[in-house]
Amino acid sequence: MSPGFEGWVDPVLADGMTPRQRVDPASLFREENAEIVRAQRNLTARVHIGGRPVWVKQFRPSDPVDRLMYALRPGKAVYAWNAAMALIEIGLCTPKPLLGLRSAGRLGGASSLIAFEDMGDRPPLRRLLADDLRQPSERDRLMSELGLCLRHFHDRGFRHRDLRQSNILVSRGCGSWSFCFLDLNRLRVQAPLTVIQRLREVEKLGFPADGLVPFFDAYMPDRDSEEMAAVYMERNRYANRLESLPVGRLIRKAWYYCWELRAFARARRP
Repeated sequence: MSPGFEGWVDPVLADGMTPRQRVDPASLFREENAEIVRAQRNLTARVHIGGRPVWVKQFRPSDPVDRLMYALRPGKAVYAWNAAMALIEIGLCTPKPLLGLRSAGRLGGASSLIAFEDMGDRPPLRRLLADDLRQPSERDRLMSELGLCLRHFHDRGFRHRDLRQSNILVSRGCGSWSFCFLDLNRLRVQAPLTVIQRLREVEKLGFPADGLVPFFDAYMPDRDSEEMAAVYMERNRYANRLESLPVGRLIRKAWYYCWELRAFARARRP
């Protein structure tokens, strides 16, 4: 591979790469078959490597502070690679990582590349909840099975930290739903999770009121599901009001951390 990068490459993927792609993996974004999906802070594209569809993402530093911070950390591609492997190991679905590279050198973690297998035609959770599932019984069943999946995810101490409807792909087979998690570069392990930490995770999914009771029946079976649904909606309303303020995002983060510190202090009491 390129002397300007260090990390891992799936051997099958490497065999399908051209000599130029091996020397300069960033050239994948300049290929004729590259379909650029996002070109904001980070660059995301769907490309074909050796006739195989692959998703490639390049993490780019947004400012000098970001660059300095990742000079002291492994880098987002390393986090994403390790997180995917950890989920696959416990039987949770996420696209298999095929390439995880960071720029070599002292500031290498600030710029990195990650590539994943293409998961085929799996719609995001957002599309199903917004358009495809109009029958209440089907929505309730989907929400219940999602609750079971997220319960397993959080019971193992995983915190996604960017859990949104667009970051969960959904498929159906043999009469049940299955879920696949995307964008794992912020995932951390922190077992056991408190109730507040769990709520903070699922709040970002922005669920409507309908479907919350079957979700919490499966997600927190030891608690009153109607009460948890009411708490969820109230916290969402409060968080949305904070977002509308000029410094609302900072206030919201402070509010979250205060709740977590309180929960931690209560757990430490004899």
